[in-house]
Amino acid sequence: MSYTSKTLLFVLILMLSQTANAKFTGEDSVRLMHQWQFEFNTYLLRHSNPDLRAYGVRSLYFNEDEKVLKEVVKTFSELSTRTDLKDSTFTLLSYVCEDENFEYKCDELGLINNYINHYPSNLNAYFVPLERALKVNDQSSINNIINSMSHTDFLNEWIRYSSEYDETLNYYANAFPFPNNVIEFEIADMKKRNKFSEAKQKHIIDNMPGYMLLITKIGVDFAMPSPYYKSLNSACENKSLFKNCLEIAEIMITNSHTIMSKVFGFKLKLNILNTIKEISEANQVESQLASFKSEYTCLINLNYFDNIYTMNLAQETAKQKVSRDKGELAGLSHYAKMKYVAAQKRGDENSESLNPDLCIQE
Repeated sequence: MSYTSKTLLFVLILMLSQTANAKFTGEDSVRLMHQWQFEFNTYLLRHSNPDLRAYGVRSLYFNEDEKVLKEVVKTFSELSTRTDLKDSTFTLLSYVCEDENFEYKCDELGLINNYINHYPSNLNAYFVPLERALKVNDQSSINNIINSMSHTDFLNEWIRYSSEYDETLNYYANAFPFPNNVIEFEIADMKKRNKFSEAKQKHIIDNMPGYMLLITKIGVDFAMPSPYYKSLNSACENKSLFKNCLEIAEIMITNSHTIMSKVFGFKLKLNILNTIKEISEANQVESQLASFKSEYTCLINLNYFDNIYTMNLAQETAKQKVSRDKGELAGLSHYAKMKYVAAQKRGDENSESLNPDLCIQE
């Protein structure tokens, strides 16, 4: 072997040795997880299920890669004209379309009409067009939209991912596990930051991919679009729309899925009643709002956890399903009930303080 060949071989071995011994950092972990999530979202973008493809669009429409953007635009264009989409899918597409950062010149009006025509009873279908009308100060359109909103039956905001998304994410994470070095990094980080018992630590290590998947799902929930509540507030400052707005507020209070929507409905109703000097009724609504706040605050406190690793994975999964199917308050109550039953089985002295029935206001 020549001197040059020996030198090159030595350099190669040295490089491999340095790579093998290089410290895997938090930045490396984040980078690999971003790559994993990108690959999952690309998988969604190419899925046969159109509703799952919309999640891919929602997650990738701001990507800077021209090849990715081209595929996103093509998928968005195909989906936006379909008539067999779920209202949750229309919600995702509507918020992508109206985002100024989306480089595709989508037919926003056509998409809005498509959504409303297929789901006229869902209050959620009207928030984007209302925001659009307010931006250009089109009072005639604002009046028509508020009138239509007052004749809806319910508000399903779709701020949580769907059951199909959940099942697909679970499948993908099983078929394409998180990178081993990311899992090892998270385990080392958990040990460094927490002082769990040996048994608890072993449980976390054995279930680390599950905890990482839960963190991913929580992140997806936070990234889901929320309705333009403020646009409704602005539109309802018009006294000629008070009657319609009171009807909308009642829908939000009695037939919506999230705590935020119910609180907004109470506050909208209260503001209008105070403005028109219906003091007695306003006091009654204020009392109802206080009772509701007390109830959901109590349930949130019972759901409290100070560390992701203190959460029960099975219970949290069950809570998410109930929240999707029956609403956020029902999910909180279900989770609290499971914790209460578990505490009773353990014979905890303070188990009765965990009873979610104590949160209900008479």
